[in-house]
Amino acid sequence: MKRSIWVIPIMLAASGCVIDTSYTLYQTAVNTASKSEVIGSRVYVATFDYPRSVDEQTLDSYNRTNCGFAEKLFNAEQPYLKGGLYENIRIHYWCEKGGYRPKQ
Repeated sequence: MKRSIWVIPIMLAASGCVIDTSYTLYQTAVNTASKSEVIGSRVYVATFDYPRSVDEQTLDSYNRTNCGFAEKLFNAEQPYLKGGLYENIRIHYWCEKGGYRPKQ
């Protein structure tokens, strides 16, 4: 009986120790029929979640930096859209803290 009493507090304490240090990159969607950006859309691109066990502050900084770097690269000139059907569309990319979450 004493064993089961100790298991529950240990499980609760262990579950509260996990800090999410991941970052997720999203983009806006494109409406191919109207050839325009879908305002307010949120499409998953990638998750940055370095799996090494280092301190949370370093890991958070590493994931945030890499997601931000990818965001800047994707938001650059986007030359693949120039001269094509979607040359007037600007796709926006941004990072959010945490893993992928569907739009609420």
